Amino acid sequence: MQAIELKTILHNSIISMRSQYSPQWEGKTIRVIVLEESESTPPSVEVNPLKGSIMFENDLISPIDEPWEAAP
Repeated sequence: MQAIELKTILHNSIISMRSQYSPQWEGKTIRVIVLEESESTPPSVEVNPLKGSIMFENDLISPIDEPWEAAP
């Protein structure tokens, strides 16, 4: 398998390539992979979106020393 990489601009659904490659590929079945060139970086995905939203204070399992009564 031979491969070339080229950059081009799509016009009216037609992909153009340099004439130096045309004779080599003319009349052959070719495979085209289209990738959009982008300067921006992809958005980062926060691994833990709740990180920092909960504050931990002391021991959460031990009973508290404050008396309270349940509503009837």
